[in-house]
Amino acid sequence: MCPATVELRTAVASVDTVIFYQLKSVFATWCDMEDSFYRFILDTWVHSIVLQTDNTLMLLQTLPHALMFNVILVYVFVPVVSVIYAVVLNALYQA
Repeated sequence: MCPATVELRTAVASVDTVIFYQLKSVFATWCDMEDSFYRFILDTWVHSIVLQTDNTLMLLQTLPHALMFNVILVYVFVPVVSVIYAVVLNALYQA
């Protein structure tokens, strides 16, 4: 379950297939981190809170990758969204 990595893979494959094959292992690593992030959230909610069937050790195994993916999201997507928001808001103020 890695929707962002799938979209990125599709975009790179449509541009150049040679680059896609060179970066295939990198995409697999990113997909693993993204999957760990979603799995951590789902396991925490479904198994630990709702069903109370998961143990803490299972959650702690996915925590490092989930935190790394969260840091990547914060440092990459927040500035991009902030710049887009600032440009749109500035254009509205100018109009």
